[in-house]
Amino acid sequence: MSYGRTFALWRAAAPDWDAYTRHAFVQALGDGSLPRAAFLTYLVQDYRFLDAFLSLLGGAMATADTAAARLRLGRFVGMVSTDENDYFLRSFAALGISDAARAAIPDSAPTAGFQAIMREAAATRSYAAALSVLTAAEWLYLDWASRAGRCGRTCGRTWGGGRGARTPPSGRDRRARSVQAVEDEADHQFCHASR
Repeated sequence: MSYGRTFALWRAAAPDWDAYTRHAFVQALGDGSLPRAAFLTYLVQDYRFLDAFLSLLGGAMATADTAAARLRLGRFVGMVSTDENDYFLRSFAALGISDAARAAIPDSAPTAGFQAIMREAAATRSYAAALSVLTAAEWLYLDWASRAGRCGRTCGRTWGGGRGARTPPSGRDRRARSVQAVEDEADHQFCHASR
C-alpha cells in the first residue's frame, strides 16, 4: 500500500498504528476465523457508522475548497450510499438479522465514540477536521481490506454470504480510489498549510 506525505505525519504521531491494523480481531476478520457471533456483532456495529460517516462526508463536501474536491467526495458519498449500504442490507437479510434485532443491540463504546468523533468533525465546518477523521478512518479500513486481500485462500470468508471484510470485492477498487482522493486532498491541505 502506498501512502503520501500525510501518512508519514500521521504515522509519526500515531506509533500504535500497527496495534490497530494488526489486532487479533482484524486478523480473524481478514482470514475468516472470526466466530459467527463476533462477526454478526461487528457487522451491526459497523453499519451504525454509516449515518455519521455520511454526515462527515457531507461536511467535507460543504467545506471543500475546490469543485474538484467536492466532486471526488460526491463520488465517495455515492459509493457509500449505494454499494456499501447495499452490502450491509444484503448481509443482514442473508443472516436473518431483522431491523428490530439490529435496533435492540446497543452501540458499543467504540461505536458511540467513533460516531461522536465523526459528527464533531462535521459540525466544526472545518475541511481540515473532516479530512483528518476521514483519512484516519479510511486508512484503517483500506489497510484491513488490503491485508485481507493478500492473506490466502481462506481470506474473506465471512458469515455475510462470502463477502470480504467490510467492502464488497467489486467495491474495493472504488474504495481504494476514494481513499486515494481523500489522501490527496489531505496532502494538499496539510502540506501546503505547513509551508
